[in-house]
Amino acid sequence: MLLTNNFFLMKLSTFITTFEKTLEIKKGTFKEAKELAKIPEWDSLAILTFISLVNKKLKKNVNPEKLAICKTVSDLGKLLKLKN
Repeated sequence: MLLTNNFFLMKLSTFITTFEKTLEIKKGTFKEAKELAKIPEWDSLAILTFISLVNKKLKKNVNPEKLAICKTVSDLGKLLKLKN
């Protein structure tokens, strides 16, 4: 699926791939069921990059309080209301 500004149409897997490319990390690092706390690359820089990418690609603002309670990559998709 092509990237789109309509976040309801973007798949979580497409967003994850874009996020990994932006962070310049190995493809497959962020898997839907993986816990964020177990991903060494999920640090403060990655969080800022995530917020920026969501704003740029999806034209959506991220609520920091809701982002903080996300435990898995899938939770990030739910936060953004992305399709699985």
